[in-house]
Amino acid sequence: MVTAIPPRVEYEPTPLGRDVAERLCGLADLLEEAAPAMTVSRTAYGERERVPLAARCCSDWAVDRRARSERGSARPTHQENRDVPAPSSRESTVAGIDDVLGQGLVSSVLQPIVDLDTHEVVAYEALARGPAGHDLERPDRLFAAARASDQLAALDALCRRSALRAAVDEHVLAPLTLFVNVEPEVLDTAPLDELLALTEAAGSDVQVVLEVTERSIAARPAELLRTVERVRALGWRVALDDVGADPMSLAFMPLLSPEVVKLDLRLVQGRHGPVVAEIMNAVNAYAERSGAVVLAEGIEDERHLRVARALGARLGQGWLFGRPQRGRAVDVAHGELGLPRVETRDWSRVSPFSCLPTGTALRRSAKPLLIELSKHLEREALRQGGTCVVAAAFQEARHFTPRTVTRYGELADCVAFVAALGEGLGVEPVDGVRGADLAPDDPLRGEWDLVVLTPHFAAALLARDLGDSGPDSEREFEFALTYDRDVVTAAAQALLGRVSPRLPTPAGTSTAAAGQDGQSHLDAQSRLDAQSRLDAQADLDAQADLDAQAERAMRGHWDRMLAYAERVSRLPGADAPVSRP
Repeated sequence: MVTAIPPRVEYEPTPLGRDVAERLCGLADLLEEAAPAMTVSRTAYGERERVPLAARCCSDWAVDRRARSERGSARPTHQENRDVPAPSSRESTVAGIDDVLGQGLVSSVLQPIVDLDTHEVVAYEALARGPAGHDLERPDRLFAAARASDQLAALDALCRRSALRAAVDEHVLAPLTLFVNVEPEVLDTAPLDELLALTEAAGSDVQVVLEVTERSIAARPAELLRTVERVRALGWRVALDDVGADPMSLAFMPLLSPEVVKLDLRLVQGRHGPVVAEIMNAVNAYAERSGAVVLAEGIEDERHLRVARALGARLGQGWLFGRPQRGRAVDVAHGELGLPRVETRDWSRVSPFSCLPTGTALRRSAKPLLIELSKHLEREALRQGGTCVVAAAFQEARHFTPRTVTRYGELADCVAFVAALGEGLGVEPVDGVRGADLAPDDPLRGEWDLVVLTPHFAAALLARDLGDSGPDSEREFEFALTYDRDVVTAAAQALLGRVSPRLPTPAGTSTAAAGQDGQSHLDAQSRLDAQSRLDAQADLDAQADLDAQAERAMRGHWDRMLAYAERVSRLPGADAPVSRP
């Protein structure tokens, strides 16, 4: 039974909590007047806004109360809409996610993307919104409800249709470009016919860039590669989003070959250090090789703009250029976004050995030498660390020996992604190692391949079994050891295009298996906790620097007052000189 929308319930603190929050906001005002630069970022709707330093100690109620009084808005958010219509009678009967999907009550707002050199708007990103005035208007709650009810694919498809409809209705047509997002969990479920129909209905004047994130890489690498090839076959382009938020995005950047690299907003707004330098080097190296365009998100003021330019960004997005709104930006110049073209290929049936260029000099050797070459490349992968992808083909599961299991377990603890493929190998042959069981007719069953790929290093051992019938240790292979980045990247794509998706643990799983999964989760959580501690320490260091700057400023002010007081004390009839406390 459909019911009316319940009234929005706002949290009200106790009188004591209200008094504390008001006092903290007052302290925040004083700090802001004394040191305007002493601000921190607060997250809202998945994006960020600047709030005073002391306000981070306040309750959400206090911060929201201040924002409402300053902006005259019922809900402060980075993604506020302009001229958003009031809820219609149709939307006023929405009860939950089923009604949203059944009635198609998803709309799109548009945020401009600007060329930092010409200051022209060259693209818009379509951001999904639920029914206006409803609790599901917020995209985080909308997608959480769809995920909880196992309807994420339906919502994702509805969002794509809404984005393309908004592009046509608001004339976001060529030469402008439309950026749309895809949920990682449903990468391979959108029918190709549907995408074709949407593209044809929208017309050839709609130029689309599909945004994918590093969240889709770890769980479904093969599906991600297939989706990228499918959308490029439609004439769409690809953007890798939130680059720098996780090392996985840097590791997979050369494999996805995105035409646009979107820097995580923390690179623009945060404190610079060795991690930022590593990300900047990786992104700039990729952009220089491929011609890809770098886009910086979260640009909210002139300082952010200067940082974005220094990081190598050519495009910018953020409050400085415009908030998400209904329709195109007005009173601004619009221009064209030039992007490179990437060749499409179905990697799921490509042999890594066949990626070697015609005329490559091949060598012959028995198995022992290939084992040592493989171990050397594995040690190199360990040195490369968190931005490294390792993928290997073992022909059959029996070649994935206990010693190999140990080595690959160590690799999984140190690098971004590890895959091991072979007949009889499962989805996860070792904790943290992704796998695939090769079909009998897969050409990969006749190869011994090992690929190590990072933003700054590329190597591959590609070998083909010559079919000797003698002892296993004396089997001979024809092989090449290459450091050609294009060849190594192609071989890695061929291997990862076969990796099985990570499946959820089914009901009835044995206690031992569940315990192993739990231990894997704890290990992963331990690594996350360690990183969180490092991030927290970095925040403390940054705060200490700010505190030291404020103290120096106050001492300088006091010294000037003291000098003035001493000069006054020398005048006839003056009081005793003032001393430092």
